[in-house]
Amino acid sequence: MDFEIFGNLSVDEINAISFAFLQKVQDLTGKEVIIYSDASNARNTFGPALASTYPLWVAEYGVSQPNTGNWNQYEGFQYSDTGSIPGIRGYTDLDRFTEGIFLGATDTISTPENTKNQLTTYTVQAGDTLSQIAQKYRNYCS
Repeated sequence: MDFEIFGNLSVDEINAISFAFLQKVQDLTGKEVIIYSDASNARNTFGPALASTYPLWVAEYGVSQPNTGNWNQYEGFQYSDTGSIPGIRGYTDLDRFTEGIFLGATDTISTPENTKNQLTTYTVQAGDTLSQIAQKYRNYCS
């Protein structure tokens, strides 16, 4: 299994966690979400249920078409991470996208009207803990 961050989780557990996370992001943003994965995990980790629910942005280098595993198609295909673009210093990712991944001309991304968008500065004091600071500013984060 390629996802080292998942430790000893089973494929079923990874898929259940992925579903919960993706659904929460979609609920909070009101926008469709996409799974970004390398081809190996698209084939071996993410199951058919995820593939039938969420589109795929797949990374696979050195091929003209990626192996999309349980997906019939991809919305995005990252085919290199060593691209060169005039005006950008260093390597860049190179991708191909289908029209389905782009926002329409009338789509908007809403910004919650609350204190999350305000900048707050706090100077850490001797004896402070992260949990104390988080508790103090809990209304600014979620």
